[in-house]
Amino acid sequence: LDETGDTPEDIRDYIRNAYLSMGIEYVLIGGDDDVVPAKMLWVYGLDENTTPYQTFMPSDLYYGCLDGTYNYDGDDRWGEPTDGEGGHDVDLIAEVYVGRACVGDKTEVNNFVDKTIEYMSADADPYLKKILLAGEYLGDYGVASWGGNYLDQIIDGSNLDGYTTVGIPSAKFNIEKMYDRDWQNNYWTKEDMMSRIESGEHVIQHDGHSSYEYNMKMVTDDVENLDNTKYCFIYSNGCMSGGFDHGDCMAEYFTVKTSHGAFAAIMNARYGWFWSFSTDGDSQRFVREFWDAVFGESIHGIGAANQDSKEDNLYIINRSCIRWTYYELNLFGDPSVEFRINNAPDKPAAPSGPSQAKAGEECTYTAVTTDIEGDKIYYMFDWGDGSMSDWLGPYDSGQEVSASHSWEKRGYYNIKVKAKDVNGAESDWSEPLRVRAPKAYDALSLLERINEWLISLFGIELMPLPFK
Repeated sequence: LDETGDTPEDIRDYIRNAYLSMGIEYVLIGGDDDVVPAKMLWVYGLDENTTPYQTFMPSDLYYGCLDGTYNYDGDDRWGEPTDGEGGHDVDLIAEVYVGRACVGDKTEVNNFVDKTIEYMSADADPYLKKILLAGEYLGDYGVASWGGNYLDQIIDGSNLDGYTTVGIPSAKFNIEKMYDRDWQNNYWTKEDMMSRIESGEHVIQHDGHSSYEYNMKMVTDDVENLDNTKYCFIYSNGCMSGGFDHGDCMAEYFTVKTSHGAFAAIMNARYGWFWSFSTDGDSQRFVREFWDAVFGESIHGIGAANQDSKEDNLYIINRSCIRWTYYELNLFGDPSVEFRINNAPDKPAAPSGPSQAKAGEECTYTAVTTDIEGDKIYYMFDWGDGSMSDWLGPYDSGQEVSASHSWEKRGYYNIKVKAKDVNGAESDWSEPLRVRAPKAYDALSLLERINEWLISLFGIELMPLPFK
């Protein structure tokens, strides 16, 4: 902060200058709000377009949307719909993607860094296929009584409530529904949740009641008692569990207070919102658009997906509590981290094999790559002469593949290979292997051509009939 200044306005100016001069794409804020202050934005909403609410909330959106002012009228209510340049709306389209590591000491720094690196670098593991949807009883509100009714809309996508979103593909992932709606006695317990986290869950999507120190039926002590070493991503639309200006909230406990729990989380700073007798809740709009970003738009970075879920709701920014939710959904994690979800295989190295070839003789070339999720892999070779192999495979991740080809014409050929996993995600083409062909000439064919040339010019036949 000695370099940037210690006010939110100074920090935003520093980020803006770095964006303009260096083209930065991501900002990871390293510190709790007493270390790196959050901008407190004011927001007003009408719950279900009827009941008014207003509050101030910490919003790191301020550090990502860098155009113009957020307080045009100079009062104490930053972020009003008329607080942008010239009295227009504030900037809501991000130049950079922002996340926060709410750390307060070296131990918390180590917890955050170790979990992030472990998630990014760990070998392929079956737990990466596991997704837990946790829905609670919300109250007597008809179809909105059960969180599971909302969560069902993100399995394989939905066109309900007047818009269409792509969801989590059930054919690719092992999706467990832990719903009060369907559970024994209509109530799953914190022990049910803790046992699943400890057994390894990749993603937990939660729809239920929360507070600053309560989330997914757990309290802060429960999070400290977790001992998982396979870290999850948590997205909860419960109330206030991401309010990091109120002491240490649940999002902080999951991500930095222990060496277990989650590598990242997205949670609300204040109330989350649903609509009575409808699944078209304000928070639900962002949940659906988040997973649509990941699986429908192939936006695998968690910071970019969070922001995309907001910008896809800009067209209804003045509905109900959409602006409220837009401001409050903060990312507790490194925004540059990409989900290990349907990532393409790594780009293969250049094929291995002979760099010279004889005319008409088949040569064999090999290639290999790995898939970060451990999916089986297909390979395709480009032989450099306008022809390609079929997709070969599937092969295990890391298993070498061989293919053969021959060239009839003299020349140089650049052989390349690419890979795709069984879910259709393709790598880039490899660097080429340059092959010279043919290496040797067919002497008889050459003599025949000379003989024909002599006959046509001089009537002289070089090759006797028996030799021909």
